[in-house]
Amino acid sequence: FYRAIGADTVSMSSVVEAIAARQMDMCVCLICCVTDMANVNDSNTQPTNGDDVVATARQMGEVFTSLVTRLIERMPVNGNGSATS
Repeated sequence: FYRAIGADTVSMSSVVEAIAARQMDMCVCLICCVTDMANVNDSNTQPTNGDDVVATARQMGEVFTSLVTRLIERMPVNGNGSATS
């Protein structure tokens, strides 16, 4: 279904969390790390295990830390010290 509607990736919970945050009038910036490929009718995709997912997430830790740090440094701030929307 997701491929048929043009999706390249599917998140387990990010959309629900973003909707909940917006309902509370929070600004949302979603950054994801694809840790595994689902084995969906694709003979080229290897089965996924938890150890591989954790290893990929750990490998991306420094990249994500750097990215988020740079984003925060560039985030505009309003008069009360919070980020502007």
